[in-house]
Amino acid sequence: MTGALAFDTDWHCSVSPGLRSSGWGADLQFEDPHPDPDRIQNDWESTPRLLASITAARSQLVPTKHGGALDAEPPFVPKDLPGFKEINVWRKLPKSDIESAAMGIPPGIKPALTVASDGTDVVWTVGDQATGDKGMCSVFTAPWTLRPGEVVATHVVDLSCMEAKDWTVRCGYAATTTGEEQGLLVRLKDGMTYRFPKLSAPLDRGSTAATSPLDLSCKEVFLRVGGPSPTVFRVPLDALPEGTPPSQPPALLAIPDAGTPAPAIDAGKDSGATDAGR
Repeated sequence: MTGALAFDTDWHCSVSPGLRSSGWGADLQFEDPHPDPDRIQNDWESTPRLLASITAARSQLVPTKHGGALDAEPPFVPKDLPGFKEINVWRKLPKSDIESAAMGIPPGIKPALTVASDGTDVVWTVGDQATGDKGMCSVFTAPWTLRPGEVVATHVVDLSCMEAKDWTVRCGYAATTTGEEQGLLVRLKDGMTYRFPKLSAPLDRGSTAATSPLDLSCKEVFLRVGGPSPTVFRVPLDALPEGTPPSQPPALLAIPDAGTPAPAIDAGKDSGATDAGR
């Protein structure tokens, strides 16, 4: 837990933690419990949900230093990420036969595809739209390239499509929030997966309490834990809990000879090992 805020006020407030280039920060929203009815009546948005005057503010949270705390590192600069146009080339469907084979998309399916990159590695998930979240998805990685058809892909791990959602990629890891509101971290070099359970924060009143990766650095994963009143956890990557290895070690994707159809990937073949590790 990197910091705490106390408010000597009867205003209702919500806190949304986030990482910024200057360090830790929090977006705060305050709601006046005794709003001026005339102001609401004349406001540009007078729908029933506008019950108060909303004021936005920001506050800098300075992490408390403890013995053995990790040293600060240069902030990640978003401009290092590929832009929308570059990533959109990867997401574009339908794919040519060359791109489909290079990306591990089995023939004869309508693929469900998610793609993310940090400019060094690209990570993508291939599933079948016909089975949706109930099916199994294959997770691939490769050095970033602008042309999907030229990618040299490695099959990392097979996961339930409910788990293999939108990725955040950084420093050899990929993180996401599963459909069951757990945090999921995948180490790309060996396919080891780490799951972080849902935990309610002390002041949470809602039924949802997702554990969501806020961001990754080369030393830590930052987790938003809890519901409306979340807590921020910092987990050192060199002190991760016990993970779940993939059913098969990561392997380069075999590309068939030109004119030979690409073999279908049976992502559910060893799903029992994945389920047992949850």
